[in-house]
Amino acid sequence: MELAQEGSVVVGTYIRQTGVLVIDNVTPLKMHGAVTAGVISLHVGKIYLNGTMIGEGQICKTLETGLYVVGFGEVPGFIAPLVKTMMIKNASSETITAVYVPKFQNISVGVAKQLMESDPAIQVIDVRGPDDYKAGHIEGAINIPIATLEQGMNELDIVKSVIIYCGSGTSSILGAGTLQEAGFMVYHMDGGIMDWVSSGYSLIKEG
Repeated sequence: MELAQEGSVVVGTYIRQTGVLVIDNVTPLKMHGAVTAGVISLHVGKIYLNGTMIGEGQICKTLETGLYVVGFGEVPGFIAPLVKTMMIKNASSETITAVYVPKFQNISVGVAKQLMESDPAIQVIDVRGPDDYKAGHIEGAINIPIATLEQGMNELDIVKSVIIYCGSGTSSILGAGTLQEAGFMVYHMDGGIMDWVSSGYSLIKEG
């Protein structure tokens, strides 16, 4: 800031002191094809800055310097991250990675197969579209597309456990949260049909 006094008036150029804040909300999910489990960028949850909602999932925002309080909205079936405080300094770039931890169990395709074999009463839910389901699904799986899951869960027995899956695990993890919030005992099959097939397990095809 460069200011000069000219009589009773102060003139000059004011330069704003700003920094960048990046907020990324993610869920723990194995990256398909990765050697080890990691975090895939599945962005969920509303983001609040000093109590005001500024977006959802992922935000990149230029802010004036100062102290900010960052809060996170509820997502069904997940534990929301704790409120965080962040000091923005001039010309700085700060990042917050907020992880939504699932209340349900995230399991591999191998563990899922063992559960299906050991408990014939377990309910297996395929949340892909009808065409993908007919092209190849796990034996005994019920097709309830993710878009209709809230209504379709009425077909399920809440007393029995559920294994839920999709093509890669991206949409089914949100479906798992929906079922968990409704009171089901839920297992999410991480990696979905892609991992199931790559593990050498068979599918049932229709038509």
